[in-house]
Amino acid sequence: MKKIFFLILVTINLLSFGQVIRYVDTEVILQKMPQYIEAKEKIDAQIKTWQTEIENSQKILEEEKKNFENEKILLTEDQIKDKKKDLDKKEKEIKENIELRFGSNGGMLKMKTSLVKPIQDQIFEAISKLSQKNKIDLVFDKNTDLTILFSNPKFDYTDEVMKELRIDDKSKKIDEKIEQKKSNEEKRESQKKASELRAEQRIKAAEAAREKRLKAAEDRKNARIKATEDARKAKEEKKEQLNNK
Repeated sequence: MKKIFFLILVTINLLSFGQVIRYVDTEVILQKMPQYIEAKEKIDAQIKTWQTEIENSQKILEEEKKNFENEKILLTEDQIKDKKKDLDKKEKEIKENIELRFGSNGGMLKMKTSLVKPIQDQIFEAISKLSQKNKIDLVFDKNTDLTILFSNPKFDYTDEVMKELRIDDKSKKIDEKIEQKKSNEEKRESQKKASELRAEQRIKAAEAAREKRLKAAEDRKNARIKATEDARKAKEEKKEQLNNK
């Protein structure tokens, strides 16, 4: 709210002194710049790769934890300690990877700075050049935190900035490219779901086989215990029979 009042006061003061004010929509400009679309696609693709990498690591870790819980009964105390240490190490590595990719100084922020900031700088340079040329005192960006409650189109300076940047109106081609990308993403998503379903079926089959092996191992263990117990009882019975004679 303070920002809104500040903006209103500044605007009133400037207008009262006959100052010239304009606003631009940098998001509209960016969406019509092919280099921005290309940069955004690169960033999105890299983010998706990192997310998939992390999700796969998490799935593998969860599977290992589950297997460990199922097989713990067959492990020695030292083996249990070593396995817990290994699982803790892998969990720590995943957290470090998340911070490395998406942290406050991670790869995603660095990539955005590297690819998007130079494009934004072009826009700001064009605004500065036009403002000096046309003697404009103040230019607001509609996409900043300084909320604009109402904007008269006659003060919109977006088209002039795009002309300065020599941006052809290629919105139709960009829209077609976006639609094509959406179609490709839907196709990939469908293929991904089919692949995940097959993977899930393989995991279930492997889990069933593992359960079968564990049950067989448990049955053998119980059979050995029973055989030992039966042998002990038989020995005691034979001893008792000899004593009775």
